Amino acid sequence: MRRFIFFRWWFVLGLALIAAILLGSLWPKPMTLNVPNEDKVVHLLAYAVLMGWFVLLYPRRAYHHGFAVLFIAFGVFIEGLQALSGTRFAEWSDVAANSSGVAIAWFLGRTRLKWVLLRVDHGLARRCRAFGKK
Repeated sequence: MRRFIFFRWWFVLGLALIAAILLGSLWPKPMTLNVPNEDKVVHLLAYAVLMGWFVLLYPRRAYHHGFAVLFIAFGVFIEGLQALSGTRFAEWSDVAANSSGVAIAWFLGRTRLKWVLLRVDHGLARRCRAFGKK
């Protein structure tokens, strides 16, 4: 299997996703659009993107179970922090939405989509090399 050329950059972007979810989940007054079930859709999408990113970054299936457990535990941890915050409250339905997002990305990681980031990485590297030769 080929390796990532810009792995560190992609990994830092994944850490930024984790930080964004943490900050967004603990922000005292969340923004809302007054759409029904908006909160649950945001939870599902955020965790699907997070899990999906790490599935792309680590395309071997051996890593996917560990990331799934880690991100579901992360969601439970955040709900616990919300319960302690005094400005937010914990909901088990949020944990269910988070877990559903993780599951969607986990299943997509079983398809050929898991190789997309590696292809983008190598295509970007080729472009950078070609740009440097001009």
